[in-house]
Amino acid sequence: MKNIYVVIASEHNVSSFQMCITEQPDLVLIIKTTEEKVTASAQRLSNLLNKNNIKTETLEGLSGNDVLETQNWAINTLIPKLRTYNNANVVLNMNGGTKIMILIFAIAYPWARLDYQALSTDQNPQPNVQEFSIVNNSCTNYRLKEMPLHILSPQEHAELYFDDVSIKTSKVKTLTNINNPQLFDEEIFQIYQTKHHAWWSIAKKCGEHLFGDKNKEPCEVKWAELSQEYEKSNATPASLKEWLQHSNQYLGHNKPFWTFTETGFIMPPGKHESWPWLVGGWFERWVALQLKNLQEKYPSLIFIDSVDLVLKPVEKNAQANKRDADIILQFDRKKLTLVEIKTDLPENKDYNTTIRQIGSLAKDLGKVRQVLIITPVLLENLENKQDSFKNSCKNNNIDLWLIQSKADLEKFLLQI
Repeated sequence: MKNIYVVIASEHNVSSFQMCITEQPDLVLIIKTTEEKVTASAQRLSNLLNKNNIKTETLEGLSGNDVLETQNWAINTLIPKLRTYNNANVVLNMNGGTKIMILIFAIAYPWARLDYQALSTDQNPQPNVQEFSIVNNSCTNYRLKEMPLHILSPQEHAELYFDDVSIKTSKVKTLTNINNPQLFDEEIFQIYQTKHHAWWSIAKKCGEHLFGDKNKEPCEVKWAELSQEYEKSNATPASLKEWLQHSNQYLGHNKPFWTFTETGFIMPPGKHESWPWLVGGWFERWVALQLKNLQEKYPSLIFIDSVDLVLKPVEKNAQANKRDADIILQFDRKKLTLVEIKTDLPENKDYNTTIRQIGSLAKDLGKVRQVLIITPVLLENLENKQDSFKNSCKNNNIDLWLIQSKADLEKFLLQI
């Protein structure tokens, strides 16, 4: 006997997908309403099920908000379709859809079984699936499903919400444009613990050059231009030159990254492949590498980094929504966590812009936890706005992880 699993698509199809993968039916029949967002999400659900070798069919043509319309649609469209399956074992998944749809569908057909999973909470991230039947207007054969649900991977979760999910080369892999990147990451990590380092005497100049209009050409910086910066960072021209020469062993690759004149040094053009790494990419890789190491200790930790996400517009002539995520992770089968990583905030840019960007992407990914990982220097640069920044994160449901050591990352992870 064939097993047919009927699901009602909504904007959030995580539970339905998990139950379909767990059940492994011969066919999933997806009911979708005429709402444009639901139409798009139903297609993503179908695509992902097909990717997992589960066949799907789709029924459409109702709004799901009118009692008589829904009843007529069930009588004239749903029930005739179900009868074509020739005495198959047909189960209705009651997650998704409107209350009217659930009520009418539940009593419209002699289902072999009805499945329902309650909403997840922090205390109970994976509620048991409840199975029951309706006989003579009463619930019978009630039981909790013993079979554990399929554990949704971060990529599968993203594919339920975005039309195109591209995993780029992981930052954990060795870069060809950095010599011994792991050692370099560790050195830079220590630099970002305090502003008292020679790097901070030129960080501002590097940012101005990299993001300025004239970044296509090399730029010379005079030692004498940095007198105020030396004072702030407890550096001298000699200590700065020493660090620049030292960092060349990592950044130079085939030739020195920094070159020197009698009165100063020269920054390479903005297109140099080592620039993104020096001004922040190192921290993204450092975090990803620590998470990879923690996977040995915590096998339930799953994550992907360097993710491009594309959401096709439902409105005509609108542009696709293209986003990128630093890291998407799941730990101990709990709620998916979206991680944004910042070494510092752009100068003259309101930090609320960054917070809104994180919140916007989290909203597009459904029910996810939001985390912002920062360095001590980022907080230090906010000066008297630190408390306001922390409160803004809290008010936007963003967990702030201040990382001062490897142990901090593990500590925060265990708090998820």
